[in-house]
Amino acid sequence: MNYDIILPSQTTLKSLVATRTLKPYEPIAIEFIEALSQEILGDMGLRQYPELVAMAFWMRLSHLQQMQRHFDNKQGEALWLARGIVFHITPANVDSIFIYSWFISLLAGNSNIIRLSSTQTLQIEALFHILRNLLERPNFSPIRERTLLVRYGYDREVTEFFSQVCDLRVIWGGDRTIETIRAVPLKSTATEIVFADKFSLAAIRAKAFLSQENKERIIERFYNDAYWFGQMACSSPKLIIWEGDRSDIKQAQEVFWLLLEEKVIQKMSDFSISDFSISDQINKLVSSYSLAVCRPVKICPSVKNLISRIELDSLQELETELHCGSGLFWEYSVTQLGEIFPHLSRKYQTLAIFGFNREDLLTVLKTSQLVGIDRVVPLGQALIFSTTWDGYDLQREFVREIAINF
Repeated sequence: MNYDIILPSQTTLKSLVATRTLKPYEPIAIEFIEALSQEILGDMGLRQYPELVAMAFWMRLSHLQQMQRHFDNKQGEALWLARGIVFHITPANVDSIFIYSWFISLLAGNSNIIRLSSTQTLQIEALFHILRNLLERPNFSPIRERTLLVRYGYDREVTEFFSQVCDLRVIWGGDRTIETIRAVPLKSTATEIVFADKFSLAAIRAKAFLSQENKERIIERFYNDAYWFGQMACSSPKLIIWEGDRSDIKQAQEVFWLLLEEKVIQKMSDFSISDFSISDQINKLVSSYSLAVCRPVKICPSVKNLISRIELDSLQELETELHCGSGLFWEYSVTQLGEIFPHLSRKYQTLAIFGFNREDLLTVLKTSQLVGIDRVVPLGQALIFSTTWDGYDLQREFVREIAINF
């Protein structure tokens, strides 16, 4: 059976299976995660990777303690214990997602087998270097013994092998990956969580944007949502909804896209991101023309093709799979945000908003009987990971409840 153990070198599948689970929020698990956070935040060379910095902030002790309070409050007087061994299958488009999946499971007390993407980036290699050093520390041996990070190709035999020893299988992949992995049987007592392909959007109230004094701050937030991970994360906004009257929307669009293009050029000059490749440019053209074949649209490319905009005349039967990322934005205008909700299927995940009143929006959401949308967040927080994701409370999913009826 052919698979590579990336970390830790001392752990084997046999030794991991022999371990017992930890208690939820065992102090050593919190200490390990906090140590990784401090190592990342203390390394000036890693400041060029904003995704790692954001992840390190998520791992800070104060946030871990907040997560523990949430866990304890939900648990109440029930008895929640770790499930056992969790097998995580992680995606290529968001290479850091394995950390969140692993750590939430670890905090629940589980042992973890993480199948890593074959994609290797400089930021992930830097992360592995830090993890390797931490896992070798004697005090972190309980974490080391319960962790196995592996890489292998699309090998059904290996997947089946891990699936027969795990108690929970977590698939962070696209629809095709889920379909393929689901054909591989689990042991009879195991269960599964899957995260399918999703599509996300942003909603901007035109008048609120125009009245904003510091528009550059809003652009920075939108840039972070859209351009990290090449706009290919499930929560990256690809469809922009403009709310307001026609004149306000037109004026807001002109200012917004001009400022965003300036921001993209600035980031490139600062080496924060690399220039888009020729294939990215071609993919945007193909996606734009493919959509134009299906429906009447207005294509609005920028001068340097850093931003490609397509104004839609309808959201009905929108072919979300045609979107290719890399700075391609679909736009749709409404007088009231609630007009879009009947058209959002289960494929829609995150709605990032700017300029909307929380109470008014909550009322509309509650009365709309939404089929789609799993998250509503402020603009700039679309990629901030939460323990509730795609409708799952992961802290609850990674534990089992012992029924005590006496």
